[in-house]
Amino acid sequence: MGRKISLIIFIWFFLNLFLFNNEISTIAGNLFQTPADKNKEMKELGIFLGNDVKIDNEELRNIDFRKLKNKVNEFLGEKDFKITLTNIEMEGNQRNIEVKVKLSDGTRYITLVPELNYEVVRFTDENAISSNLSLPVIAHEIAKETAFNFVIKHFKPFNSYNMILDEDKYFNRGSLREYRFVWNAVDDEIKLPIFVAAAVDAISGKIISYTCGYTGEKFKKLTPRISTKEALEILEKKYPGNEIKDYNITLMIGINHKSKVQENILKYSIEYKFNVPQDKCFDEKGKWIHHGGRIEINAESGEIITEGIY
Repeated sequence: MGRKISLIIFIWFFLNLFLFNNEISTIAGNLFQTPADKNKEMKELGIFLGNDVKIDNEELRNIDFRKLKNKVNEFLGEKDFKITLTNIEMEGNQRNIEVKVKLSDGTRYITLVPELNYEVVRFTDENAISSNLSLPVIAHEIAKETAFNFVIKHFKPFNSYNMILDEDKYFNRGSLREYRFVWNAVDDEIKLPIFVAAAVDAISGKIISYTCGYTGEKFKKLTPRISTKEALEILEKKYPGNEIKDYNITLMIGINHKSKVQENILKYSIEYKFNVPQDKCFDEKGKWIHHGGRIEINAESGEIITEGIY
């Protein structure tokens, strides 16, 4: 019996060694590499540290620069480029690595997340912005199709969720004309903290920017204790004497900004307008007119989490 168990363990060990050889090699390689080794590796890969980047040896050793370059290559579909690491920062519990990618036709800015297998979460291409404002604006449907095809290709979780087009806008900012599209994940009418957005230059038809929010976190099923009606009553009590003319209420999972612990809760987000002239800033007495605002209410306790009025 003991012989059989030993044989099974032996076979299991060598199967794992064979199947995960690359991962084991990478981990072992990173573990024993010196800062000099990592700097040599970066140079060979065409990756450089920006002048303002401060990185300690431990963090330098933990970055898989080969995987980083491969992800940039995969995202851009280009092989000939130079990467400059410009920033490393924590965003909540997520570590972001920002890089500047120099190509023959211009510069791209990319943010990757090591904890998500170096997936790209932000991308900007200033070269895609057309400077010839005399050209006609492309059709909305063409821009929408361009954005959709781009996010389907690069945002891998897209087909794993019920992604709803939540924002579809055209902006004319004088020197910049763009279409912006945002898809949000919705589960049983609850908005999840998962989204992907793409902006398309309205003249060149190219992708200007791409952003996504995804942590890989699994969300448990939550049921609100506070109803939509009760949430609106909390808003009305907060601003007595101000009649709510219009509002948009969304039940969502998001961060509780009042808690010291970064945790997701179920909350209502309400954007509202008061029943006042929306085109006036001051009343007859010279007092500022509040037009509306946005408020977040804990759907479990009814506590106001954040508020803003304009």
